[in-house]
Amino acid sequence: MTKMIENLSTHNEHNRLSTINRYKILDTPAEIAFNNLAALAAEIFELPISVISFTGKDEVFYKATVGLPGRNSEPRSSSIIGQFIPKGEVKVIDNLGEHADFFYNLHDINFIALAPLIVADGSNFGNIAVMGNRAIRFKERERLMLKRLAETVIGLLESRLINYEFESLTNDTRQINAAYKILNDDYKLLGNYNDHIAQANSTLEGVLDSYELLFKHAPVAIGICSYHDRVIWQANDALTNVFVEVSTPIGIPLDKLISHIDGQAASDVIGFLHADSDSYHKKGAKIKIQHSGGTKNIYVDLSLQFVGRMGDESQNIMFILADVTNQVVLNQITLEANTVLMNAIEDTGMGYTIVELATGKMTSNNQFKANYGYSSGEPFSYPDLFKAMLSDYRQIIKNAVSDAIMCNGIYQAEYEVKWRDGSAHRIRAYGKPMYDADGIATHIIGLNKIISGNR
Repeated sequence: MTKMIENLSTHNEHNRLSTINRYKILDTPAEIAFNNLAALAAEIFELPISVISFTGKDEVFYKATVGLPGRNSEPRSSSIIGQFIPKGEVKVIDNLGEHADFFYNLHDINFIALAPLIVADGSNFGNIAVMGNRAIRFKERERLMLKRLAETVIGLLESRLINYEFESLTNDTRQINAAYKILNDDYKLLGNYNDHIAQANSTLEGVLDSYELLFKHAPVAIGICSYHDRVIWQANDALTNVFVEVSTPIGIPLDKLISHIDGQAASDVIGFLHADSDSYHKKGAKIKIQHSGGTKNIYVDLSLQFVGRMGDESQNIMFILADVTNQVVLNQITLEANTVLMNAIEDTGMGYTIVELATGKMTSNNQFKANYGYSSGEPFSYPDLFKAMLSDYRQIIKNAVSDAIMCNGIYQAEYEVKWRDGSAHRIRAYGKPMYDADGIATHIIGLNKIISGNR
């Protein structure tokens, strides 16, 4: 039996656990964004299993999995995917062998690649892992892609934390409103409300303190500038990190630090905000910023909001920048990878389709239709596929598809079809079901090829 791989330890486990608990990610229900990332990882590396995991005190919690039904955690003491990988590294195990955990042996796992999930303060939360029963080519390009997927997971975590803290702030605001209502009721009844005002002010001060902390430590860049001269007079830590060439952006005009927004002068974009109801919101905006003595282009989700009096200024602009450069680049890589994959499929003469299970609608390439005797311009649906199939195979294939859906597996089958011209052909087919957030199969991605015919 292969010796158990030892877990690495952190330098300060107490601080790490405190940080991960603040993110409130352990032992939470499945979320579609994490499920989609796990599915994307499996598809990119063409491996049957992928896991996004977070390491708690005693257990490794599976936030999202592909190819490991029926399991959502494992003991930390014996975990392979729970080990800590140093920042910037990718660990590859290409000869796991027999493992003490029956679950690894059940799925015949022999190859694992892991990239660490490390947040801004350096805390190691866990890993994103891809696995299979055979070793694959995992050079520098594959390592970089896995690290970028890990960065995308961290981006999801940060956005999730912001939403949670904003919800907490909203709840605090509701408490303030309730406190003021009680204050007014007591004033009408008692005519003496000084004590209640003090209580409400204390609650308000606590909320303002919470807001200031949230503003300062928010993982997205936030700042406020004067509308008239664009000079920044309030900025959080994340905004300072964006413009590394200055010790602080406070006192510098916003349109000097950001010169262009999607090719347009930033001063012109800001100039469009004339009334306190005006705002500007753009996802994936390309902005040019001052950076390290020169300029640099990054992609951000950008919001500019005209606001009234704040501090000593009568008119202001609040702005938020969420750096999504890694996500945009990853999307571009994914699109190009899909293009390469589709070209490879076409070159091998294989048919490709996506079936919508609820309607039977199919989106297919020309070769897929041709494998059933249909031309490229003819409509072709899931019922047409089974109609072309010889009757002896129909129930067998339906059962194979159902089994794949039940176990989230890949089905492989061979069957004969009869074209409308009377010729018979034998087809080899593969399929993989896809699921929604509730675990219900919605689509099947399929490949097939004619292996004999004209009988």
